[in-house]
Amino acid sequence: MATYFAADHVVWAFQIGLIQDKTVGERAQKVSLWGWALGSVLTMIIEANNIVSVSSRRLAGESDADWARRQEAARQEINQRLLVFIHGGLQALTAMGLLQLYPFKPRTVGLLGSLASALNCYFLLPAFPKRAKAVETATTDSGKLVAKVA
Repeated sequence: MATYFAADHVVWAFQIGLIQDKTVGERAQKVSLWGWALGSVLTMIIEANNIVSVSSRRLAGESDADWARRQEAARQEINQRLLVFIHGGLQALTAMGLLQLYPFKPRTVGLLGSLASALNCYFLLPAFPKRAKAVETATTDSGKLVAKVA
């Protein structure tokens, strides 16, 4: 991705007129798009590896409650990583369309880019707040107030 950012700065400088050579601008744009595509593919590979590594086997002597707790935590992490994997795929397909490696229609490339941007916005949203636990109160025989978290 560092290649993408460096080349994208050159493309920006070419587009505003700081760099006059057209071949340099076109080459930088190709390098930028290739860096973006390859970085997105590498993101997909890394996330696929992480998804596989999160999947766990039941440990010997592990209780059903511990096993269920570990499985739920693994399931949540896999769901999160799956979204990152899908995002990487959308970005790679968008870059392939812009590089004209695959004959996407312009609307298709625009749709892929819009979906990738929408997923980026979703990633930036703050997490939902945790629900407050209900508190039960009771009085003991001696008149003391006792609170229990349900």
